[in-house]
Amino acid sequence: MCIAAAGAFSAGQRASGASRSRALVAAGTNRVGKDVKIEPAGLDDQQIQMLVTRAANAGVQTVMASADFGALEAAAPAPAGEWRWLDALVRISASHGMRVRLQVRSLPNWARDAGRPSYSAAKWLPPRSPSELAAWRGFLTRLVGHFGTNVAYYEIWNEPDIHQFWYPQPSPSEYAVVLHDSDVAIKQVDAHAIVMFGGLSRNDLGFLQQTYAALDQRYGSSARTNGHFFDELCVHPYSAARAPSVYSTSYVYKGPFGPLDDNFTGFTRLHAFMAGKGEGAKRIYIGEYGFPTAALPNYPAVPDALRARYLTQAYSIAAQATYVDALSWYAFTPSAADPAPWTLLSATGQPSSTYRALVQVP
Repeated sequence: MCIAAAGAFSAGQRASGASRSRALVAAGTNRVGKDVKIEPAGLDDQQIQMLVTRAANAGVQTVMASADFGALEAAAPAPAGEWRWLDALVRISASHGMRVRLQVRSLPNWARDAGRPSYSAAKWLPPRSPSELAAWRGFLTRLVGHFGTNVAYYEIWNEPDIHQFWYPQPSPSEYAVVLHDSDVAIKQVDAHAIVMFGGLSRNDLGFLQQTYAALDQRYGSSARTNGHFFDELCVHPYSAARAPSVYSTSYVYKGPFGPLDDNFTGFTRLHAFMAGKGEGAKRIYIGEYGFPTAALPNYPAVPDALRARYLTQAYSIAAQATYVDALSWYAFTPSAADPAPWTLLSATGQPSSTYRALVQVP
């Protein structure tokens, strides 16, 4: 397991990444970038080109995709054929002048300790032991070296604060180690890369607070010197079927780790906490937000016309916080992980009213 001294970076190096983060935002500080998710696995270049073009036509600046360790290096620790789809997405996005955000996650079977559940049984198993963490760092080193400056953001895991995505139970102390090791590995290859705290499920202030505390306890002054080992905070501030403008204290309660805010604008409390830690220059990245047009488990339906108005409202509200980098509307197009009721485009590429609303966002 890494110790702080092995991967500590100077304040100057950390500042360079933060400066790049700010530089990625348009000159107007109130302009919120547009981001969409495109999962390229199984698509040919023509299909990827069509989706990226649709995104570009909507004024999207950043394309997000998964960098799933367990899928990209399923058999061995080296880029193989599974990289071709991600390579195509990065190449095609760059040809449109668009940035790429990769969400890094999972462990292949060969990187798991003996006796651990398999990838098929527990995809969202995080690296925990020294050998698993070494394999994880190795993957990140190869990933960043492979894509270089063609990838702007590396998001470390998805919703690490809920059990569905951190097997078997979430742990701020475990996530703190993964975040630290990820930051060290990435910055050693590209000191200007933007390392993102993995998108929190809703505005989970308690999990953020406990992760900071775990980093401080484990890495001491190195955590503070290095911005707690991340440049931007990614959050998924879903608000059920409520409009993003709705705010009520009844949606603020104690979650498993502490305060949890189920209002869209609850992300302001997360930024206030970081500012209180002397890290107010960090930006918030709204990595997922949206509504399904058909009822799904735990999610009531929102008609497309109303959803379109919610999209416009969400971008307008986010723009009032000068520290919001971008907003990614979930989701862009159907995939194995993204059901059609959530998406802006149909399976055949037909645009929804919500997609047309995205086009109109400045």
